Amino acid sequence: MEQNGYELLTATNGADGLRLFMFRPVEAIVLDNQLGLLDGGGVAAEIKKVKPVVPIVMLVGDVELPADALKSVDALVARCDGPHFLLATVHFVLNRSRHNVVKDG
Repeated sequence: MEQNGYELLTATNGADGLRLFMFRPVEAIVLDNQLGLLDGGGVAAEIKKVKPVVPIVMLVGDVELPADALKSVDALVARCDGPHFLLATVHFVLNRSRHNVVKDG
């Protein structure tokens, strides 16, 4: 991601990620579904409550997730799809988000 011009902020768990999100401006989030104490769906829901326009890409081991986990994410990427697909997906959701901000604003 950094080789393609993106600045990365990382957190080791969902609670730390939420704190980081509250204090640092971000344009998009890549979120692992398996975060230990907080699952990715719960973290995504909290993020969308605060800033609903920030796109979230969720990394998953498989694509079968509970319906409530899917409500708050903008895209899913299977870990087995590899880094190029993740990069393309992040680029896509950022462009879509920026287009919507220009169109709405």
